This record gives sequence, structure tokens and C-alpha cells, in this order.
Amino acid sequence: MGQTVNLLRHRFGGSNPSLPTLAALMAWPLVASLRAFVLIEGMNKHHRFTSVLASLWCGIVLLALAACSGVGQFTVTGKLRGLGITNVRVAYRNADGSITEKMVGVQDDEFRFNGEVAEATLLVVSDIQGMQLFRTVVNAGDEITVEGERARLNEVKIRGNETGEAWSQFISTNSALYAMPSHEKLDEAIEKFVKENPDNLLSTVLLLVDYSNESGKLEALLATINDKVKPASIMLDYNEMSTLLSTQSNEALKLMTFYGEQGSFVTFNPNAVGRSVLIFWDNATGSKRRAMMNQLEAIDLSQKNVMLADVYFETDTSGWRSSWRNDPVDAVHYWAPQGTMHAHLKALNIVSLPTVIVADSTGRQLYRGDNLMEGLKAASLQ
Repeated sequence: MGQTVNLLRHRFGGSNPSLPTLAALMAWPLVASLRAFVLIEGMNKHHRFTSVLASLWCGIVLLALAACSGVGQFTVTGKLRGLGITNVRVAYRNADGSITEKMVGVQDDEFRFNGEVAEATLLVVSDIQGMQLFRTVVNAGDEITVEGERARLNEVKIRGNETGEAWSQFISTNSALYAMPSHEKLDEAIEKFVKENPDNLLSTVLLLVDYSNESGKLEALLATINDKVKPASIMLDYNEMSTLLSTQSNEALKLMTFYGEQGSFVTFNPNAVGRSVLIFWDNATGSKRRAMMNQLEAIDLSQKNVMLADVYFETDTSGWRSSWRNDPVDAVHYWAPQGTMHAHLKALNIVSLPTVIVADSTGRQLYRGDNLMEGLKAASLQ
């Protein structure tokens, strides 16, 4: 340890580095050595620490951070019109380094909760079915306000700290890019921001959370960012909360059991047909589902060994049957009241609706996104 400090003294011109700086620098070699932590393929960010050595390093870093950072409370007050009376799931890293996941009540679209953190930390809020509502960065002492609509999550406004505000503004400004099935344009926008803002914490956050890395540039881009805005806490948060933050999964479709149209259990089997087209939706996206069905009216799938199905994510089925009774095409209708918390759907990591997944007879995903026509093209069905 003494040799490490001496080396750091030399790095910092003879002065003693602060303990926060020491902790962050201790963390960075760990991150670099665990390439799976940042070398992601597409948007697939489902990585876990698996070695005892990594766990020990994380413990050392977190203890150092807790010892030297100002621990304090943050508060989040929000209103998302369309939430109604329900619960939301909140996840963030505590001041002691553990990850908190808790349920918070929502009354008339409004919610309020607080927590305790040691430094800049990622916060993820999802609905009761596991659909991500918003994500932001919180610091000790922050009073965060959130305002928006359940049906327009890319336009949610977040205020209370500079990074969180800038992140929500970036998402809003580039909402059309976030909605595209292809990540190329969004990645280009993030790359541009990072190159122009190497001293901004948002550059780190955007790369670790919203960047797909389909180009393989992630490691090089991270190297251009000032170490001062690469806090160890954000790095560790990203790794342990990646399944909550990710918007993509390449998991193959498998046998899945849902409620069927008559209220009994039925099984979806991707191996029984040449292609499966699944549309995941809820009440807020019912009009988009109907538009997709209307698009299919002009396409004859009857001779192509295709199964067309939709999966409904709501706890109440009062309007479910009437919503598809007059569809212009035939489809199988499934009901999954648990939403993304359904045991067979967790691995698919669906974080926005509507989501279209097209798979082949092995269950391999050929397309996932929100554009049905693009999905059909990817599966050579159009």
C-alpha cells in the first residue's frame, strides 16, 4: 500500500492524493481488467462479477468511498400522469455499498421516497411489472423532482442536480433516436457528446448505460474521459444494476406459459412454427398495437408458417377482449398480468412498450424493437 501511495504522489506532482481519488484509482484497474464489465455487445449488458478477487476489490473500494465521502440523504418527488394508484420499484446503491430494491406507493400519479448515498449513484425506477419508468443520477443532499407522462417516458423532466437534468434533456432531445430499432444514430449522438464533453460525468453515464457499443468503440471512448468523472460508484452501480438499466436482450425464446383467451393456461412454443411474431403491449399502447394489426391486413402470412401473437401486460382484463375482438387479422392473444416479472419473460428484459420480437423456429431473435414492418423484413416475411 505504501508503494502505491508513493507512486500516486509521483503521479500527482509530489502531493498526497485524496482518499476519494485513491479509491477511484484503485477501482479503475479493476474495471479495465474485467473487460466483460464494459465490453458489451449491442445493448446486451447482462454481466455479473464472478470472481472472489473482484468481490474483494469492490469491498475495498466501497469501504474507502464510504469512509471519505459525505454520506447523506436524497429525496425524490415525482408525478407521472397515467400511473394512477399503484406501486413503483426503486433501485439504488446505499451508502454502505449494498443495493436497495424497494416498493414505493403511488397515489393519484404521485410518489415520494428517500434514500442514503455516499456519492453520485445511479437510480432506476420501474413500474410494478418491471417496466423502466426513468433513470437518473443522485447525490447526497439532492432533492430530485420528476414530472411527465407514463405514455411518453422519453420526455420525462428530471430536476435536482446537473447530471440528472442534462441526462433527461439528452433523452428528450434525442427521443426519436431512442425509439429507433437500430442503435446506430443514437450511438453517434452519444459519441459526439462524449468527444465534446470529456470532463462531464454525463459522458461516463451515457457510455455505460445508453451506448450499444455495436461499433466496439466503448473502451477507446472511455479512455478519452477525464478520470475525475469516472467515479467508482457509477462503475459498480452499472455492473450490478445492468439488468435494470439494459434495454436489450438476445435471449432465445423458449416454451412460455400464459393465460389464454378463455382464461386457462396455454403454452407458447416457438419450435412449432417457422417464425413467431410477438407484440407486447398494455392499455397505454393499445392504439399502437391496433395500428400494427391494421398494417398486417395487407400482408398474407397464412402460407408462411407464422404464428402471430400479442401479450397483454395489465392486471385488469376488463377491456382486453374488446380491444382485439375486431382486429382485421387473426392472432393468438395471451395475458401476462405480471408483465416483465413473469417468470418466462424476465430474461427477455422488455423495458418499453410496445415491443415486437420476431424469432425463428429455434427461438433465436431475428428482430426486436417497436417497428413491426422492420421485424417482418428481418425475418424475410415481407
